[in-house]
Amino acid sequence: MCRVYIPRSFLERADTAYIGLVKTFRYLHTLAIKERISTATCLLIAYYGTRNNLKNFYLRRNCVILRNEYRRYIFNETGDDNKHIHIWLEKHCRQYNHVEDAVSILFERQWKMLTDWEYNQIRV
Repeated sequence: MCRVYIPRSFLERADTAYIGLVKTFRYLHTLAIKERISTATCLLIAYYGTRNNLKNFYLRRNCVILRNEYRRYIFNETGDDNKHIHIWLEKHCRQYNHVEDAVSILFERQWKMLTDWEYNQIRV
């Protein structure tokens, strides 16, 4: 089995690129992420994705980190002071089940992070 390096540092990960992708493409139907991302990124992808017609969002539970790094990096850089999003992220990004519940509400259907076996069974 080949071991692959998956970065833990926010600045080395692709979190902001995924959010930019979801914000840019208005008719992105399916997004499957196998890389490491934070729970706050998961929530923001669901938030912007449901506004831009994202229907299917697949995410491996083993690669999700319980963190909210956006207050420190993103919102301060862009000058965004949207308190509602900050409070919503802080409230929901600290536990996996809270993330799953928040994403389920956004997608208006049951959603959960997938195990490695479930993720490998996806056929798109």
